Parts: sequence; structure tokens; C-alpha cells
Amino acid sequence: MAFTEVMADARLVGNSLERVDVRKGERQNEVSRGDVLFNGSSETPEEVALGAVVDFDVPQGVYLNSFCFGYRLTRPGLIDPTYLSYFFRSSVGREIVSGLAQGSTRYNIAKAKLLRVPLSLPSFEEQNAAATALTQVDDLIAQIALVIAKKRAIKQGMMQELLTGRTRLPGFSGEWRVRRLGEVLKFQVGYPFSSGYFTDVPSGVRLVRNRDLRAEDAVVYYAGPFASEYLLADNDMLVGMDGDFEPVIWRGGRALLNQRVGRLRMSTAASDSFLSHALVRPLKTLEGETGATTVKHLSHQDVESIAMPLPSRDEQDAIGRVLDDAEAEVFCLEARLTATCAIKRGMMQELLTGRTRLVPTEAPA
Repeated sequence: MAFTEVMADARLVGNSLERVDVRKGERQNEVSRGDVLFNGSSETPEEVALGAVVDFDVPQGVYLNSFCFGYRLTRPGLIDPTYLSYFFRSSVGREIVSGLAQGSTRYNIAKAKLLRVPLSLPSFEEQNAAATALTQVDDLIAQIALVIAKKRAIKQGMMQELLTGRTRLPGFSGEWRVRRLGEVLKFQVGYPFSSGYFTDVPSGVRLVRNRDLRAEDAVVYYAGPFASEYLLADNDMLVGMDGDFEPVIWRGGRALLNQRVGRLRMSTAASDSFLSHALVRPLKTLEGETGATTVKHLSHQDVESIAMPLPSRDEQDAIGRVLDDAEAEVFCLEARLTATCAIKRGMMQELLTGRTRLVPTEAPA
């Protein structure tokens, strides 16, 4: 039973079993359905002893990883093992466990010490009801994740066919022409705005830095003077010039183009939508070919020198719409997945602390 699978999920379904050589006479702990397993160490105290219940019919010869430990419940009807695994992943359970973790660079926990921790638990019936509710949400999360993976694979296949001309959309048949990107676009490099005008308070104009193309965790605003040529609008295509060279369609509204971020300005012969998909592979190839000791850097000449086959503008637009629709479908599913995960976190906070009860309590006599 893999260490990483124990850490990853509250329920183990046997998807990540790994083969090991067991010597004759070597003592190993076999795993059974209903066992509650824990990782014995982690880099942070908050991730030590994450509970995971074995939730599948285990074939003979499945053993517990040496970096894990587990408990087998011996009194049926007292503690629901699935509830217990969720409990030790809740805020209440994490608070208990992190206080027991010991270490400096890597944290460990003794299974005997965890075994002695007193727990305040509801009745078995209420445990089972809470565990069932959380299991149903987890199943929904797994289903959504599976659909996302399938939709991504479909989109990837569509890109390989449509962006190479192997498959043509109805109504298009003309030859594609190999063109250097410098013929159909200009690469605008961002301006080195003075950090003295930077602020995290919503004042002035939002600044788009390299990191903002991949995350929204630290928005910065610029309250100083600027030239209008560096103003961004929705649907502008941007490329980070340090690290990962990946085209991004900007959706954050009015903003300023900071240094080390480039904007691709298309001529009438090129479609933003088409190139946002078609440039992924050549930019990734360019990234792999760029030598660097720490961070890789991209120049405007690198992009403008890329040569690639391009169909007519009308066909570019049509291909872009098809791929945009496929991408939008994935985005919607990802948003649904994020919302469902948030619902699960809220349910854990309510059900595993007793704030919300699923089984009616007995009325006083």
C-alpha cells in the first residue's frame, strides 16, 4: 500500500498498489478492508498522520508500507473506520495530531502516542451517517475529475488534428502556408514600471507580472504615470518571458503590461484564438531548447522567428472557436470541481465538529 496514496485520500480503493519483493521469513503487516492507515512522517506537522480507511476488498498479499502505520478496529459498532479517517483530516483532527508531531526538518509521530489520544465521538449511527454523506461527496468529486480528464484528452486530440491540418473543418480545403510569426504579429515587451508606485491596495491600475499569468494570490497595483500603449484589455494574448513560455489569454480587465511579460499583437492575417492554441507546442519546444542555469528567458526575436503552417484567417477563426468551446467546457467542469471540494470542506467542518447533526438527538425525558 503506497505511502503517497495513504496521504492523498481519506479512502483507499487500491488504485496505487505497488509491487515489492518480500523475502522468505520476512515479517510484514497485511492490510484488510476497514483498516485505518496513517503516514508516520511528513515535512510539516500539519501533514503527519493523515487518516485513510481501506475501502476495498483486499487480495491476499497486500502489505502496509514501512513509512505508515495502521489500526484495526476490534469492536464493531463502536467506531466507524471511514468516519475516523475523515476525522483525522478535519481541522479538529489536525489540531490533535500536529501537537503530537516531533522533529525539526522532518516530523514524525509515534503510533502508541496517537493510540492514547482521547476522542469525543458521536454515536456509531451518527458517525456512519456523516461518513456516508462525505463518501458521497468524494464519489462525486472523483466522477467530476474523471470527466475532466476525458475532456482534456478529447481536447488534446482535437488540437493534434485541427492545428496540424490533418483534420479539416467542413467548408475548408485550401493549402496551409508556412509563415514566420514576425510576418503576422508583433511581440510587445512590457515596461519596467517603478516599484516605488507599487501597492497591494486597489489603487491605480492593476499590474500584470510574470507570476500573474499563473496565479492570483498576490495582486499588485501601480499608482504612477504610464503610457497608454502598455494598457491591457480582455482577450489580449500574453506570454511570460521567464520560466514557463506559455500563451495566456488575459481575462482580468484593464491592466498594465509589466517587464518580462510580452503581448502578441496580431495582424489581420492571424487569429488570437487560433494562435493561443497553436503556439503552445512551439513555445514549449523553444522552452526546452533554451539554455539557462536557473531561469529560462524568452526574447521577442525568439517568438517572431517561429515558423509554422497557417491556414486562411477564416479557417483560423473556425478552429479557434472549436477549441475555445472545448476549453470552456473543461473550465466549467474545473469550476464545478472547485466548488464541490469547497462544499466537502464545509461539510467536514460541520459534521466532524458536531455543529451540524445528521441523526436527531433524543429529546429529554
